[in-house]
Order: sequence, then structure tokens, then C-alpha cells
Amino acid sequence: MTSIETHYLHQHSVEIEQTYPGEYIAISGNAVVASGHSVAEVYQKVDELGIEDPLVTYVPKDGEELLLI
Repeated sequence: MTSIETHYLHQHSVEIEQTYPGEYIAISGNAVVASGHSVAEVYQKVDELGIEDPLVTYVPKDGEELLLI
């Protein structure tokens, strides 16, 4: 099963890669709700917004690869 957030990430990957290179992002529903240069920064913003269980991921810069473990 694919979450709404994962589907959004895949459908908007080009736009997200162009807008947030080298940043962490949080997606909730069908929107990027927070971004920052560290996971802690993103989670702090998400907490301030009162959002529970967002999808948080790193957006690689040009020349970087994303390794999922």
C-alpha cells in the first residue's frame, strides 16, 4: 500500500528536486509542509504546525545519490 504522501512525492519529484535540493522536507497529505537543512529543523517546524506523522525525506543535490536503507 502506498501512502498519500509517498504518492505525492513520486508525482511531484521533479518540482521537489528543483525547489528543495540539499534539504530535508516533510510532506503531509498532498503538500510539502516544512523544509530545512536538518531533520531536527524540519521536525521542529512540523511540531509547531501540529502535524502528526509526516513523511520526512532528504532531497539530494545534483551529483548526490539517495541511499534508502
